[in-house]
Amino acid sequence: MKLRLENKEKYITLCVSEDVLPEHVMILQAGIKKLIASGKKNILLDLIGVTTANLNAIKLLQGLEKFTESIKGKLSILAQIPGVANTKKREDVDKYFLKEMNTLLAVEAALHVKFEKLAKQKSELEKKIISHKTNQLDPKNLRKENSGLKQMVEELESYIQKLLKQRIEQRAPITITLRNETITKTVVAVLEQEGILPVK
Repeated sequence: MKLRLENKEKYITLCVSEDVLPEHVMILQAGIKKLIASGKKNILLDLIGVTTANLNAIKLLQGLEKFTESIKGKLSILAQIPGVANTKKREDVDKYFLKEMNTLLAVEAALHVKFEKLAKQKSELEKKIISHKTNQLDPKNLRKENSGLKQMVEELESYIQKLLKQRIEQRAPITITLRNETITKTVVAVLEQEGILPVK
C-alpha cells in the first residue's frame, strides 16, 4: 500500500494506491484517529488507486466510516471497491461536507430564535421586578409569570440537549454550548432575585 496526504481547504485527503491488506486498514484507522485528534475532522479517503483488496480488508474498510463518526469525525470514501464508497465522485465531496455544515447552521438558527425569545421575556421580567419594588405589584402574579418563564427555560434546555445528542460535532459552533450556559445563568439569577429559587 502507498499512502499520500493532501491538505484541501475544507478537508484532508488520504490517497491510497496499490494493494490493501487488513494490516494496512489498521494503519489507515490510526492515521484517521491522529488527524481528528489534531483538529482535522473532515477526511476524504481516496481508494480509487487501489488495485486489489482481500475480503478481510474490505470488511475493515467498510467499518471506517462508523469508526470515524465514533471519534467525532466525518469520513468521505471514494472507491471502486463494491460496498465501500459512500461518495460517488470527487465532485460530490464538497457537497458531502457542506451538508453537515448546513445542518449545524440550521440548528444554531433555531437556538438563536429561542434565545432571543427568552432574552425578551427576561428583559420584561426585570422591568416588572423594578416596577414591583416601586409600585408594590402583586407578588403572586409575578411568581406565576416567573413560573412560566422557568418552564420555558426547561423546555429550551431539553431541546438543546436533544439537538446535541444528534452529535453533529465536526466544527460545531461553540456558541451553542455558550448560549445554553448564558441562558441558564441569566434565568437562574432572575429567579433567585425574585425569590423563586434559593440563592446559592
